[in-house]
Amino acid sequence: MPNPLLPNAPTPPPPPEVVEDSPVLHAEVEARFGPQTPLYISDPQGPDLPFWQVDTDPALWVVGVHGGSGATTVAALLGSGALELYRYLPVAPEGTSPARVLLTARTHAVGLHYAAGVAAQWATGTTGIELLGIAVVDDAPRLPPVMVREITRLAGMVPALWHLPWCEQWRTAVAPPTDMPRRTRKSITRILAAAHHARSQHAQAQPSQSATYETPAPDYSDPSRRATWPAVS
Repeated sequence: MPNPLLPNAPTPPPPPEVVEDSPVLHAEVEARFGPQTPLYISDPQGPDLPFWQVDTDPALWVVGVHGGSGATTVAALLGSGALELYRYLPVAPEGTSPARVLLTARTHAVGLHYAAGVAAQWATGTTGIELLGIAVVDDAPRLPPVMVREITRLAGMVPALWHLPWCEQWRTAVAPPTDMPRRTRKSITRILAAAHHARSQHAQAQPSQSATYETPAPDYSDPSRRATWPAVS
């Protein structure tokens, strides 16, 4: 409302939108206390993902670490700049910047197990991707304490973690509804901002400063064949 004593004063900005409290992140929209670059671990544990040579360079690849991870929904929410790659890590075209990747997983035990395995795979420093983080998507209206602990542990393994709360409308809608939790809206905004920042950073870099990875070339002739990268037990 304008100040009646100062009719020409600018209208104050609206107060910041408050997101729903998260049992994992509380009032924060994202967690950023994990490593921002790979730690080059030598003995990763857990399941890993094979690789796929891609021929395009979108703003962001959305990679589900297991079936039913929510990758399709998250990619749709992110818009046309995001492409889904089902259970494969993208290998960027030669001469381009590393593929920017958002992992997705559900908040049940299997989903978090696979997420931790792929996070450990990234930590080896041999994947060649630029991992923005992981979006964990609630699989039920309430998170039990054991899952909260596992998600917190996962947040310490990746550059960023976003928690997308349960959305009952997604169970009945063919396409993701526009009416969604505020936390989800804010998370999508933060993810898009992170992807834009990563892409602009590479665009501004000199060719000699572009990230390159001296890694063995995987065999892509058979999509079902696991590439010859360090295996995860």
